[in-house]
Amino acid sequence: TKLHRDNGGLAITISVLAGAKECILVHRSDTPMLYRGEACIEKPDLQKFPLLAFARVWRHVLVPGEILFLPHGTYHFCRNVKPCLSYSRFHLDDVNLPGFLTSYHDGDAAEIDHGEILWNAAYELIRSLDAATDSVKASEHSWQEDLVGKGQAKKGQQEPPAESLTRGRAVGGHEVAITDRNAGSRGIFPTDR
Repeated sequence: TKLHRDNGGLAITISVLAGAKECILVHRSDTPMLYRGEACIEKPDLQKFPLLAFARVWRHVLVPGEILFLPHGTYHFCRNVKPCLSYSRFHLDDVNLPGFLTSYHDGDAAEIDHGEILWNAAYELIRSLDAATDSVKASEHSWQEDLVGKGQAKKGQQEPPAESLTRGRAVGGHEVAITDRNAGSRGIFPTDR
């Protein structure tokens, strides 16, 4: 490819499965130094394009076992230096979400179905929340069973006695806590607190 950047606000990962691929990247904030893509990165003419000397350029030959991550808006140029089979994938996360939403609003990438990507992200978020909720419920049930086994609670009792209300069991990277028993409020707190 020639030096370009992909619209759409998505990050890109490139992995070489066989062979070798040279990738040249230019930091996305150095876009003005590229003279709208007219400057040649491989044989720079610094008389004609003097700002190109200040562009942050990174060059690497990817081989099997390596993955290259390109943040959204990164100018890049790739070419096979050996016969090559590679895999690339667009990636959306909270870091490039603003760029993705701007692209969606501007309609600058007709080849990307922004609506489908948002739908899939929402679906995965709901699945994650459901799994976390199920983990908390299972933990509470297990906690009640533990107390029944120790004779501290009766079967069917919804909450353990006040003396057993402490920060407790780790569930899915979170620590479950019950606070203010009289008000009946519950909370989930990160384990690093």
